[in-house]
Amino acid sequence: MSHNNPLKQMTLVQLFFYTCILLVSLSCTKKTTKVHILDSVTPSILYSTDPDHPLRVLAEGQWGREIEGGIYGSQGATEQTPLGVKTVSLPIFRSQAGNEPVTIHLQYSGLRNKEGHRIGDQIPIIVEVHCPTTKEECGGGGLQSTMGLGSDKPSPYEWTDVNRNGQVKYVLVGENDIKLNISGGKSVKVYLLFLVPKTIETQYMKATVFYGDYAKTPPESKPFYTSKIFVILIKFTWLLVPILFMVLQRAHEGIPEDTPKILGGFFIFAGSLVCLVFPFFQQSGIGLLVAFAGVFLVFGHAIAKTIYLVAVIFIWGAAITIFVKDDSYRNLLQHVFMPTVFALYLYSNRVNQQLVY
Repeated sequence: MSHNNPLKQMTLVQLFFYTCILLVSLSCTKKTTKVHILDSVTPSILYSTDPDHPLRVLAEGQWGREIEGGIYGSQGATEQTPLGVKTVSLPIFRSQAGNEPVTIHLQYSGLRNKEGHRIGDQIPIIVEVHCPTTKEECGGGGLQSTMGLGSDKPSPYEWTDVNRNGQVKYVLVGENDIKLNISGGKSVKVYLLFLVPKTIETQYMKATVFYGDYAKTPPESKPFYTSKIFVILIKFTWLLVPILFMVLQRAHEGIPEDTPKILGGFFIFAGSLVCLVFPFFQQSGIGLLVAFAGVFLVFGHAIAKTIYLVAVIFIWGAAITIFVKDDSYRNLLQHVFMPTVFALYLYSNRVNQQLVY
């Protein structure tokens, strides 16, 4: 076996190896949740809780004092009728199969005279769902709900005062979610009836119909290395494993004798399986490192020990993170026992004697 091999100066392979270490060593950031108070001036914007799956907004509408009734000839608030009545509707939308339920998110802001010690209020809501193009049931009719109103401040005992025509009023805000199960592939129209107390002056009422789960603050952007694209990139990088194997085989004119071929072959198989099957970047990255270590082991290159040691360090780091959360020594051992045993064997004299490069 010749020791004057041009592959001793494998600048490209070393560069790729250190790039893999950099990619896998990136750590996850912890998300933080922010508390949002409904804006009393304009409706709040809704964001999807999953950046990869934005909200599917089906219909949206916003109204002012017209929801209190009387403006278009409907029954209005009088001394005998303490509730203003007005039905409004949302644009027709088409339901989508497999995305149930539909969420109707309501946001309200109004003003009430500042008198006495009364705080808070509520607005009864009636929802009618119709399918203009079919006679079948499509959601529900006469669904009733109640929206609680309160302060726009973090504390329910603090209020925003507004001077309106010399009269002091305070702001009331409220939100409400109504869930509907509507079968897919139908044209749907939603009618809303708000029973607004005559003592409240509506500023706005906004209704948003959508599929998905929402949040009031935009989700923190995920680091690139936690994205699906990065995982796919790692799996695509695995193609370099067989390419490296063929390059080394040609350079050595075959597989050298007296090298840890069985151990290397096992590393190639196990690492490739983990890299290609697991959906998370940590497992895929560790599997990729183990597969590369296996290739170098087959051809007797000592750099395999360094590559595998890096993989074991990442395995220990992930296991310790889990241990801190569940405080289970059993889970810790399950994650690190076999990788650590292989690392000890890899650094033993028996294997070192077979690593000639």
